[in-house]
Amino acid sequence: MDTKFETEKRLKIAKEITAQVKDIARGVMLGGSMGYGQNYAVTDKSDIDLLIAIDIDNLDQLVTTPFFKNQVPEDIIELFKRKEINLFWVTKIVNGIEVNVFIYESQVYLNFCLIKGAIKGYSQTKRSTTYQAVGFEGKPFTFERKVIPWKAGYIYERPALAPQGKYYGEVPAADFFYSGKILSEKDNFLTKLEKEVWKATVKQLIKEYGKNVDLNMVNILNTHWVYYNARYKLPLEVIKKIKRRTEEELKRLKEI
Repeated sequence: MDTKFETEKRLKIAKEITAQVKDIARGVMLGGSMGYGQNYAVTDKSDIDLLIAIDIDNLDQLVTTPFFKNQVPEDIIELFKRKEINLFWVTKIVNGIEVNVFIYESQVYLNFCLIKGAIKGYSQTKRSTTYQAVGFEGKPFTFERKVIPWKAGYIYERPALAPQGKYYGEVPAADFFYSGKILSEKDNFLTKLEKEVWKATVKQLIKEYGKNVDLNMVNILNTHWVYYNARYKLPLEVIKKIKRRTEEELKRLKEI
């Protein structure tokens, strides 16, 4: 596989979509395998995961852009405007590549990333009420979440913390650790948030395990589902970066 070719092909698509929405979005970020530290396509079958944070007032303009035109049902638009959901996504095949674009209401997105609130998403397929996650210890656990039938689909909740205040690795917050190539932002929205996400997550680590936490036993890396299931898929540079940044943030918070 020509990694460089596959990466450039996907980046071109991602940048074309970004150009369509950059004037109305608070931020656009590349996630998933395409956003890893080296920013490359893992295989020639790799899809594209693109995250867009947007204010509700700009939703009507967003859904008229080329990528989204005639792709978002009116019911979903109304749910988003009424704040009954704050996440939906559109999946399309572009030049033979699957492209998934996730739309988050910007304030709810910010709150979730800072472990302050839940996300409510809409899906046409039923989501399980039992959610599987991995905590700081790297041990999988399950918890119950709300899944409510709504017309032809389902509204489901993604809490910022698992029951009993336990942290678990979940996008979109996790994108700031493993992926997170910023393609566009207004007023440094994503750049500022990245710093705050690290601070909030390490504070949660301290809350659960104390300031003298043993990072060989409990850490942010352990919360990544891919790291837990198929560690070889995470680039070594990404792993090193997370370990180094965690140590720096922990030291900084200890000194406060």
